[in-house]
Amino acid sequence: MTNTAIRFARKQKQDLIDQYLADTRANKLNPSGFLDYIEARDDHPLHGWLFGQDDGYHARQHRLDLIRNFVGGLRTTITIQVNAPQVVVQETRQVNVTAVTSEPIAATELRLAVPSYVSPVADRKNGGGYIAFNYAEPDHRSEMARQALADLERWLSRYEGFAQSIGVGTDHIQAIVVEMRVIAGTDTPNLVAG
Repeated sequence: MTNTAIRFARKQKQDLIDQYLADTRANKLNPSGFLDYIEARDDHPLHGWLFGQDDGYHARQHRLDLIRNFVGGLRTTITIQVNAPQVVVQETRQVNVTAVTSEPIAATELRLAVPSYVSPVADRKNGGGYIAFNYAEPDHRSEMARQALADLERWLSRYEGFAQSIGVGTDHIQAIVVEMRVIAGTDTPNLVAG
């Protein structure tokens, strides 16, 4: 098995975890213990994925993840001047944007933090990279909306049932998803396997 990302259905993942817990008689999954368990079993389905490359390769992958987290945490503050019936956006990078709203809004100023960089998903197959997020660029806004949409859908996939079980509604999040689909240029759900 190569060290490319592998996908398992939820049931397969659960079966692998259940087997580990049964074999070790543990009552919780400890990531370090699970890794040691897999390393000791050459025939384990995850062994080749985790140990099929040398440690130098895995160290580099870890460092790339550190860089992604480093870049992903950066924010740019934008100031939005809202004057009926227009919205004027001014970024800290001196980019000015004017967008016409459909309804008059009371004049106000909003300061919002947005990601400084975006990594276009379509470019990732060819090595990817990050571009400075420019609010003035419709393609940048659409890409950011697509990524925000994917994150919201992942959140719903993971937590919606729990939220509803404790009486917390998710209708407001569903409404945001619908609006993000319009901005992202898609009106179909992005199904996420978790």
